[in-house]
Amino acid sequence: MAHPVACHLLDVAAVADAMLIARPGSLRRVCGLLGLENEETRGLVVALVALHDLGKFAPAFQGKVPTLWPDALGAFSGQAPPGFHTDDGWVLWESELGTWFKNRVWPDAGGVLDVLAPAVFGHHGRPPKESRATASQRFGRGKAAVMTCAELVLSVLLVPRIHRAPPDPEAVRVASWWLAGFVSTADWIGSGASFNVDWFERSRGLRNDTTLVSYWREARARAERAVFNAGVASTEAAAELPFSTLSDKDRTPTALQKWAIDLRLPPGPLLFILEDVTGSGKTEAAHVLVHKLMSGGRATGAYWAMPTQATANAMYERQASSIARLYAPSPKRPSLVLAHGQQRLHEVFRSTVLGHDLERPEPATNIAVTDGIDELPGDIACAAFLANDARAGFLADLGAGTVDQAILGVLPSRYNAMRLFGLCEKVLVIDEAHAYDRYVLGEVKELLSFHAALGGSAIVLSATLTRRVREEMETAWREGIAASGASIQLNAALPSQSGGFGDAYPLVTVINPGVTETIPIPAVSWATRTVPVRLVYEEDEIVQHIEVASRQGACVAWIRNSVGDCIESAERLRGHGLLPIVFHARFAQVDRQRIEQSVIGWFGVKSTPDDRRGRVIVATQVIEQSLDLDFDVVVSDIAPADLLIQRLGRLQRHERDRPADLRREFVIFSPPADENPEAGWLSGPFKRTSFVYENAGVLWKGIRKLHSNPEIAVPGGVRAIVEDAYGPGPIPEPLEAACLRATGRASAAASTAKYATLKVTNGYCLDQAWWSDLHLRTRLGEESTTLRIGRVSDSGEIVPWADDEQPASRAWALSEVRVFSYRVPIGSSEVSSFRSAVARAKRDWSEYDRELPLLPLVSAGEGVWEGSLVRPNDRPIAFRYTLQDGLVMETSAT
Repeated sequence: MAHPVACHLLDVAAVADAMLIARPGSLRRVCGLLGLENEETRGLVVALVALHDLGKFAPAFQGKVPTLWPDALGAFSGQAPPGFHTDDGWVLWESELGTWFKNRVWPDAGGVLDVLAPAVFGHHGRPPKESRATASQRFGRGKAAVMTCAELVLSVLLVPRIHRAPPDPEAVRVASWWLAGFVSTADWIGSGASFNVDWFERSRGLRNDTTLVSYWREARARAERAVFNAGVASTEAAAELPFSTLSDKDRTPTALQKWAIDLRLPPGPLLFILEDVTGSGKTEAAHVLVHKLMSGGRATGAYWAMPTQATANAMYERQASSIARLYAPSPKRPSLVLAHGQQRLHEVFRSTVLGHDLERPEPATNIAVTDGIDELPGDIACAAFLANDARAGFLADLGAGTVDQAILGVLPSRYNAMRLFGLCEKVLVIDEAHAYDRYVLGEVKELLSFHAALGGSAIVLSATLTRRVREEMETAWREGIAASGASIQLNAALPSQSGGFGDAYPLVTVINPGVTETIPIPAVSWATRTVPVRLVYEEDEIVQHIEVASRQGACVAWIRNSVGDCIESAERLRGHGLLPIVFHARFAQVDRQRIEQSVIGWFGVKSTPDDRRGRVIVATQVIEQSLDLDFDVVVSDIAPADLLIQRLGRLQRHERDRPADLRREFVIFSPPADENPEAGWLSGPFKRTSFVYENAGVLWKGIRKLHSNPEIAVPGGVRAIVEDAYGPGPIPEPLEAACLRATGRASAAASTAKYATLKVTNGYCLDQAWWSDLHLRTRLGEESTTLRIGRVSDSGEIVPWADDEQPASRAWALSEVRVFSYRVPIGSSEVSSFRSAVARAKRDWSEYDRELPLLPLVSAGEGVWEGSLVRPNDRPIAFRYTLQDGLVMETSAT
C-alpha cells in the first residue's frame, strides 16, 4: 500500500528524535561540534531529518510506479525521467529549500547548513551528486507541492529558532559525518530496511480522520518502540567495579593492569597505546580502561578490531563471557555483535540473534551452543536489525570483529557513515597493531583520526610496535582532535620524541588533547625470561629435532610461512612416524573451525598433559597471534623480528609441568646468517618465504642480530631487536635490490592508502567515487578467489562439502575456501562434464554466490578427494582435498 511522503518524513523524524533521547551520549557529541545546547541541537537535527526524502516529489521518483502517478504533475509521458531522489533533494536544497530553511530555523547559520545538508539528502549511503539543474527543472509542477510539504512538516514539528553565531567550519564538516550515519540509521529503522518488518504499520493505511498532527503523535510512540526493538538504544553502563569483579579472576593484577586500575582519566577523547609482552594481560588492562570510560559516561561500549576472523571469533567469545559486568541491570539486555564476512557461520553468535521485536523476543535460530563458550550467558542478545547487516552492527553496545569492518568507515563505501556513527560512542580497541602492513596501517591511522574528531576514545594493543608506527598513530590522533576544534598544537614536540620514556618497554602512551605522556611499566615476573635462540640451516635437522622432542613427550609447533611449506613439512614428518596436525587457511570453513577448536583444546590454557603429550602441529601464521596457545617446543621459519617475538610468545607460555630434561630454546629455521650473503639468500627451501616477507634486508638484520647474540631477553631486549631490524642500518649489497623493491612497494602502499581513504576535514561530500563494500579492498596484497567445494554423490548430484549442516545456504558457506587469484583466477569454472550438475547445485544460490566457482570433488579412496576447474584461458587446474591437509593444487608451486 502506498505511504504518503509526508508521513514517511514524520516516521523517520520521529525515529531521529527517539534515537537522540535513547542515545544521550550521541546527542552530546553533536552538540559539542555544533556549539549548541541540547534542545537546539535536537530540534535542528530532527528538522533536517524531516527533509531527507523531499526529492521523492520529483517526477524521476514518482514515475517508478506509473499507476500512482499524481495528477498534479500533469500527464505521464510513459517513462520516468532519469535521476535519483537523493540527488533531486540536493538540487531542491541548493535552489531554494536551503535559504527557506535557514531563514526559518537558524538565520545566523552562515554556511553551516549547506555543509550539513549533503548528509541529509545523501542518506542512501553516498553523498548527493552535484547538478547544474534547477528545482524547477527537476520538480516541474511538483515544486510548489514539495515546498508546501516542507512547510507543513516543520510546522508540525514546532522547531525552535536558533539565535547563535555559526560554529567553527571544520567542526561542522566533522559533524556532517555524524549526521550522515545518523540519518541513514533513522531511515533504515523508519523504513523497516534490512528485513521485512513494519514498525510503523504502513500496511494498515491511514484513517480518514488522520491529520499530520495526529500522525506525528502516533509516529513518535511507534518510533520509541522501534528504536528499542531495533536494539539501538544505549544500555546503561555499570558503576565502576573492582578488578576482581570485572575480570572474574581472584588474582593480583599485573603492573599494566594496576596502572589501568589506578588511572584517573584525563579530560577529552583519549588514545592509549599499550605495549607489553605476550601474556602480560594487555586485553584485561584494555578491558579496565573500557570499563572506566563507560562508567564515567565517556563511552557506551567498545568495538574490538582484530586482524583476522579467527582472532575476532576468539575475542567475541571472550566478550560474551564478560558483557554482563559492563552494564547495569536493565530491561534492555546489552547487545553483542560479531562483525566479519563469515559471522553467519559462528554458532554462538547465531544463537543470540533475536527476532524483530525485543518486547517479545524469540531466538532467530534454535542452535545448540557447543563451541567456544561452555554456556551462553542469558544476559546477551543481538537484535535482528543489528545482526542482519555489518554496518548496522556497529550500533550494538559491544562488538568484536575484523579491523576491516571498521576501516570500511573511512573508505568511500556505501553507508560508511553508519559505521562511523556507531563507532564514535564506543572505545575503539585495535588489537595486534603490529600485524598490519603499510597499506592497512595507513587506513588504521585515518580511522583513528576520524574517531578522535568524532569524540571517541581508542586503545591500541601490541607486543612489538615500532617507534615509528607509534608516533604516526599519535600524529593521526592529534590531527583528528584538531579537526574537531579542540585546542592543540600539532607541531609541538611530544615527550616520547624529546628524551622522555619513548624507548622504554613495556610502555604505556596516553595522548589527550593537550599532552602526550609515556609511562614505563614494570614487566610481569612470569613473562620475564631470557630464551636461548638456535639458528638451524638444514631442514633435516629441524625434522630430527621435532621427532626427538615429540618422542620425549613434548608438544611441538612448527610455524611455517606458507601453506605449501606447511603441507610438505607435515608429509616429511609423517615419513618419520609422526602424525602432525596441519593448520592453515586453505581448509573449507567447516574443517577450519573444527581444527581451530581442537587446537585450542589440545594446546590451550585448559589442556591437560594427556592432551598435549607428543602432539605435533605444523601451522602457518594462523597460530601466531591472539589464540592463547602454549607449546613445549616451538620451531619457526625465518620471519621479521617483531613476528619472531610473537611466535616466541607461544613457547612455554603457561605455568605447567613440562617433560623432564627438556631444554627451553627457540629454534629458527633460517638461511645462514652470513655477513655477506648472496643475492639468492632467500632461495631453495626459503623461496616461498621471499614472497611472503619480501624485504630480505629486514629478515637479514634480524637474523644477524640473533646470530651475534643468540638469545632474546623478554622484555628487556625486545625493543632493541625490533628497532634494529626496521631501523636504519647497512644492508649487504647483494640484498639491496630486493630491499629497495620492498621498501618502494611499502611506500607505494602507504601512498595508495592515503589516496584511497576519506578525510574527516573534507566533510561528507562527493569528492571521489563511492562503491559497495564488495568492490572495495581493505587490504592490498594478492587478490583472492573464494571457491566452494562439493562432493559428487553416487547419483551424480553435487552436495556441499559440509553436507551435515542446515540450512543449505549455511552448508555451502561452510564449504568455502579462499585461494590466491593468480592460482585460481576469478571467472574459473567447472569442467564441461559437470556443467549440468553445477547448474543444478547453484539453482538456489543468491545472484552474488552464483559467481563463485564450484569445485566438484570425486572420491579417490582413502580419504582423498580430487577435482578440476578450468581457468578463463581454458587451462585446467587439478585439486586434491583431504581432511588432514586441506586443499592442494596439483601444480609446480603451492
